[in-house]
Amino acid sequence: MIKNENTMDPYNFRHNCGKLYYEDHWHQNVEIIMPIAESIVVEMNTDVFCLKENDILIVPSNTLHMLKSDSERGQQIILKFDLQILNSIKGLANTSLTYSRQQLITEKNAPVLQQNVKKILLDMLSEYLNKDPYHDISIICKILEITILLSRDERIKSSVIPEMLIPSKEHIAKFNECIKFIRSNCKDNISLEMAAESIGFSKYHFARWFKQCAGISFTDFLARVRIEKAKVMLISTDNPVTEIAFESGFQSIATFNRVFKDYTGNSPKKYRKNITDTPLNLPV
Repeated sequence: MIKNENTMDPYNFRHNCGKLYYEDHWHQNVEIIMPIAESIVVEMNTDVFCLKENDILIVPSNTLHMLKSDSERGQQIILKFDLQILNSIKGLANTSLTYSRQQLITEKNAPVLQQNVKKILLDMLSEYLNKDPYHDISIICKILEITILLSRDERIKSSVIPEMLIPSKEHIAKFNECIKFIRSNCKDNISLEMAAESIGFSKYHFARWFKQCAGISFTDFLARVRIEKAKVMLISTDNPVTEIAFESGFQSIATFNRVFKDYTGNSPKKYRKNITDTPLNLPV
């Protein structure tokens, strides 16, 4: 189920320990993710990022994404913040464009920037854990520090989008309603027309609107939801692959095998075997 995670708070800081799974979600806040122990997989639109320790990923506003880690030893810093923090300060309004595109920052592609942002995120973690007086203000100041570092970086400056379209609350609610419908009915033979009708759109308008919101087509997203459901059943049950295929919404085992391999790089049987043999490894 998609949850609307927008809040009135200017930021949300999380220190996650252990296994992690956030299904596809979408919010107006910018999100910065940094694993500090073990790896984490982030799926964003059609891109898949396998973040190693201390890699930093920026998820722009209103971007459909999923997070997962199967490691009990995993730890991640997850920071979300409202761009109004920047827009409300004179001289910083234009810096919000820094977060208009997804950005992967690693020791390899931006060593100095990665070290600087990493240090600030770890300082935030210290403030978050110690809860010293004015720690909230300190964390907001550190968000501004990160923003200034990113805004001065030539590689990031060259990739910003001049205009960001901020959807209305009604627009976000419609999209969340649509995602909920797809997840609830993915086992059935649902069509683009049925999804469009569930939120009162024509199928022609819906196809363009959905791709603009999700970054992928309705058909690709439906396949992704079904494959994620199948992966859970392959790991958590001993059900035959054929049964899992139909329970996930695929109409034939041949289609299931083909789409599953396209999505994961492995056949369903091999995927199950790999996870069983190495239960703490992330899915490929």
